Amino acid sequence: MKKLGSSLIAIIVMVIAFYSIKNSAKVAITQSSQTSRNNSAAVVQNNNSQQSPGSQNNNSYTNKPKETVKPTEPVYTPKSSCEVGKSTSVIYHTVLDDVRVLIGIPIYNSGETDLYLGSATIDVKDETGHLIDSIKYFSFYPHVLKPGETAWGFESETINQEPETGFVFDAHIDARAATVPCVRYEVSDVTISNDKYLGVDVTGQVKNTTSSEADNVEVAILLFDNDNNLIEILHTYIDGKIQPGESRGFSTSSLSTYDGLKAENIKTYTVYAYPHQYQYG
Repeated sequence: MKKLGSSLIAIIVMVIAFYSIKNSAKVAITQSSQTSRNNSAAVVQNNNSQQSPGSQNNNSYTNKPKETVKPTEPVYTPKSSCEVGKSTSVIYHTVLDDVRVLIGIPIYNSGETDLYLGSATIDVKDETGHLIDSIKYFSFYPHVLKPGETAWGFESETINQEPETGFVFDAHIDARAATVPCVRYEVSDVTISNDKYLGVDVTGQVKNTTSSEADNVEVAILLFDNDNNLIEILHTYIDGKIQPGESRGFSTSSLSTYDGLKAENIKTYTVYAYPHQYQYG
């Protein structure tokens, strides 16, 4: 009996020892697996933290949508152009029996920008093309005109001979895009009367309708006869400065000895008032 009891005790001890060793091994394996997972996570985190800023920026740039580059639209430049209209002329004899010709040439602004008209040269020819005279420093009134406006060039010139068939005027005009502003002042109360000697007298008022002080204001009076010929341009200056909203009077007379230049022979007229302007280049 003692031997049997000893044998049972020995078996029980062996069984307990076996299960103890098995559980210990299982716990060790579980701890090793958890440690391996922790180490793997640490490696991934370390790799992410050690990634270069350039790589991060590249990844961020790759994820952004690409911007569409729009084609550059061409810049539109307004065109400058002018047209020379039908010229007018009047021939008369002075008291000294000189032969003079009054020449009027219209310039129409057919472009999209303001135009500046400098001086011009006019070749006076007969209908055969023979040159009679060449007029230099032929001026226009006004000097600056807006699209759709018409300026007139005018000159009174003594010629050596009167052509039998009429005149042909070949105009060489300095017209270019204006870099100075086109300014107009209001004109009112215009009166045209006969001068006590010859020609006509013109009076009127100019009002500064701008917000800036006006200085050295020019006044040009264009006179047309019953046949719409330009028969005279009277030109004068207003002395002194004209303040905004202020009106100033003007008075001028024609210097022509043309007998036909009388108030009753003037069908229409146009008066321009503007600042004296000169454009360089």
